[in-house]
Amino acid sequence: MCIFFCTFAANMGKYVDTYYFLGIGGIGMSALASGAAACGFCVSGSDRGADKAENAPLMNALKSQGITIFPQDGSRFASGNNLPDALV
Repeated sequence: MCIFFCTFAANMGKYVDTYYFLGIGGIGMSALASGAAACGFCVSGSDRGADKAENAPLMNALKSQGITIFPQDGSRFASGNNLPDALV
């Protein structure tokens, strides 16, 4: 998995340190986010269903890996500061 993220970063032509995953609560995105975090990248993301009780186990698992979950309302990017290197 780490090879994927390193290759992706190299293909972008710059070092990628931070990833932001849209729809991080989905089964595919959560797996990619988890893999990126395990490789040592700074990972955050958002999901419309992050507050729903049925998604709590997955969201808590991501948070336990140091992944920050934001509401999917655009507020994370409102200030324009600390933007991620890559959106996934």
